[in-house]
Amino acid sequence: MEINKDVIWQILKLVTAFGLIGAIISQVHLESIAALWQRSSVAWFLLSILAFYAVLWSTARRYWILIGTKISFHDLLLVVLYQNIMGNLITSAAGSAWYVGVLRDKHNVQITNGLQSLLLARFGDLLVVLVSLSFATLAVWRQIPTLHVVVTVAIFLLVAVALIFLLSFIFRRRLVGIVGRIVDKFHLHQKAYVRRIFAGFIEFSNEEIESRLRIGAFVGYSVLILATMLVFAYSSLQIFGVHIEIWPIIFVVTLTQVISFVPVQVFGGLGLYDFTYLYLYGLFVVEHFEFATVVVGLRICFYLANFALLPIVGITTWSRK
Repeated sequence: MEINKDVIWQILKLVTAFGLIGAIISQVHLESIAALWQRSSVAWFLLSILAFYAVLWSTARRYWILIGTKISFHDLLLVVLYQNIMGNLITSAAGSAWYVGVLRDKHNVQITNGLQSLLLARFGDLLVVLVSLSFATLAVWRQIPTLHVVVTVAIFLLVAVALIFLLSFIFRRRLVGIVGRIVDKFHLHQKAYVRRIFAGFIEFSNEEIESRLRIGAFVGYSVLILATMLVFAYSSLQIFGVHIEIWPIIFVVTLTQVISFVPVQVFGGLGLYDFTYLYLYGLFVVEHFEFATVVVGLRICFYLANFALLPIVGITTWSRK
């Protein structure tokens, strides 16, 4: 019996996620949970939810610009809310696929336009993360001696990916010609899925994206998304009375964003993000075993913020029928 490679990959991701979160939970004691509950702040929790929703609003505004305002902003905001629920409660790939599919089926937005908005949004995230991570690394350099090589390599890789993306975007019409010759040489056009992909590539290259892309607004919303994410991270830490300076928070958030570029996480980065937080924040004078309890609390608050979207989405969808 042949096992699908995708199934094996999904199983590996699930095993890794539950293994990492299990390792963290094993460090948590009932006494520390009780102490954490007593010092938790409802006000900071509400502020973190507002910041979380501000991230989604900013994300929807950027998508709206990238798509070319072909649908109403409120409709697109609802799509982004659904995408967020799918991405954070299942997988990021599921959220992206759902986003593109809904835009095509319900709002008549071509698949290429949906994919373009995803790719350009990722490019905007990459640029903002690259700049922020570079400055944050300089600010905390002396506190992260064990990460000097890792962070330096990460920054250089981000620069390389940004340059490749930018050059591919600028010279996309020439790139179509090169890809076309490769397809013809190896007779790949005989395969149906290759023809569909290549047709989409040609359609993408022929679109005048530059004429409808408002660079200022695109960059502005990309910066706003990261800024609201930082507010969310800071207020989430304050829920449990964890006081860390702003530069370490920027460093941790941006480095975690680099991890998010690789589609290996499930259930909103379960296990992977938690282990990353535990290790990175531990570099900035946070008690390791005490912070394990905080990490579990952060995960619970994150899921609560996502689940709180369900009635909002449900009521909005019902009111539009």
